[in-house]
Amino acid sequence: MVFPMRWIVLAGLLLCAPCVLVAQTYRPQSAKSTYVSPDETFRFDYRNSLVQCRRSPDQSDWWIPAESCEPYIPVCLSASGDSESTVACIAYPSSDMKGTNFEGAAFSVSEPKGANTEPKCRSVGEDSRTAPITTQTVNGVKFSVTKTVGVATGHGENGLIYATFYQGKCYELDITITSAGAGYSDQPLKPFDFENVQRTLKMVLDSFKFLK
Repeated sequence: MVFPMRWIVLAGLLLCAPCVLVAQTYRPQSAKSTYVSPDETFRFDYRNSLVQCRRSPDQSDWWIPAESCEPYIPVCLSASGDSESTVACIAYPSSDMKGTNFEGAAFSVSEPKGANTEPKCRSVGEDSRTAPITTQTVNGVKFSVTKTVGVATGHGENGLIYATFYQGKCYELDITITSAGAGYSDQPLKPFDFENVQRTLKMVLDSFKFLK
């Protein structure tokens, strides 16, 4: 018996339907995680390829894993250098940067205790500021934004500081990227892709959102 072509096509589609359903069922999920602050005041998203830093149980001002979270110039501190005020820290994996002058980079959220007024909050990082303060909006909230630059015996630091006084408390969002200077290593080091590292951490910052 000869079947019309449209019947053959229809039969093929019916036989393939389960295959389509299976493919949809096992579709990979987005490789991201969400951090929610202990008091459930804010949240942000970050790629699973990044490193969630946590405080060492033996030393509260030391962040682990140290390979990514504790380079020569600390990356999990607030602009004032206060480790205790840091609530969360997400680092760029140093294992991806072998053979370059990259030392460390992280996005961190701090609640600086001394910045208990809006003017004080706007002035965080004033000592190392290298650019005028501008204003940017992140998910409906206005932040004061500035850049910082620092050096320390053959090591360099570049930072972005976002600060806002929200519901009576100062919140400081930092992106800190550190590198080794020329002559620091016996082996020649290639320059790392600064823009890519900053862009990756800026995506984390841009996802920051208050929940209350």
